[in-house]
Amino acid sequence: MKKTYLILFVLLLVVIPVIISGCGVTIDVPITPTSHSGYIRICSGSSSVFGRVYVDGVSYGYIDGEGIMGSPCTSSSVGPLTLNISHHIEIYDYSYGSYSSNYFTPSYSGQTFTAY
Repeated sequence: MKKTYLILFVLLLVVIPVIISGCGVTIDVPITPTSHSGYIRICSGSSSVFGRVYVDGVSYGYIDGEGIMGSPCTSSSVGPLTLNISHHIEIYDYSYGSYSSNYFTPSYSGQTFTAY
């Protein structure tokens, strides 16, 4: 009889922790990618693309496609912009009626976007 209780006691010592450890709570937290920001450069790839540069409605200077009145690229870096997200770029000059609109998605800081 004593031997039976001893076997039952040892069995309970092994089985109860196994049952308890299997009844854990798992908290599932979705992993979202961290948003990184960076600076890009915008250049004109055509003589017909010139004017003030706007990215998501913010002005970042002037570019000249022919390089007559200024540089064909922005003089300073544009940003900070969130990487891997689409941004809207507009380049226009009201006095000459020049307008260019594009969407682009920068993937790394230092990237150059050429507008045509």
